[in-house]
Amino acid sequence: GLYKQKAFAQLVAPIVEALRSTAGAATPATKQNYLLALSGILSHLPYSILEPALPTLVAPLLQTLDLRDTPVKASSLAIFESLLMHSPALVAEHASSLITRLLNCTAPETSKAEGKTNANNANSADVRARALQCLALVPKQFKREAVVPFRRLIVKRLSGVLDDGRRRVR
Repeated sequence: GLYKQKAFAQLVAPIVEALRSTAGAATPATKQNYLLALSGILSHLPYSILEPALPTLVAPLLQTLDLRDTPVKASSLAIFESLLMHSPALVAEHASSLITRLLNCTAPETSKAEGKTNANNANSADVRARALQCLALVPKQFKREAVVPFRRLIVKRLSGVLDDGRRRVR
């Protein structure tokens, strides 16, 4: 059972440090590679191993929700779901950023020029469903003051989700 803790200790801390040290100087491709590696490692670790390091991992995990790679988003959303269920106080200070990114994950990305959904960059049905599950946990776990300012935006975005072609997302 300790091999997962060993992998976590040897890999995650250097990746997080590299993300912090190259925050302003890194190219977007380098930063994306660090975020992909971090999400890939964290997706295979149980929550009990992640729990002590979660305060330092929340910010990079939020950044992974901005990536176009849907498996990365799905694994990050699974971590956020367990984080919202077990210790929402760690994410409470990032409530506005989390809600905005979750809403962005609920809708397929569309091409602004054409107004059509781009299948290559679209959020998969799994990502949209997981984002909605996380979004359902937000008002239960956060204080009312943190959620109320987003009420109109949430209702507007959720009306689009109700018309989603995938049953799992609806």
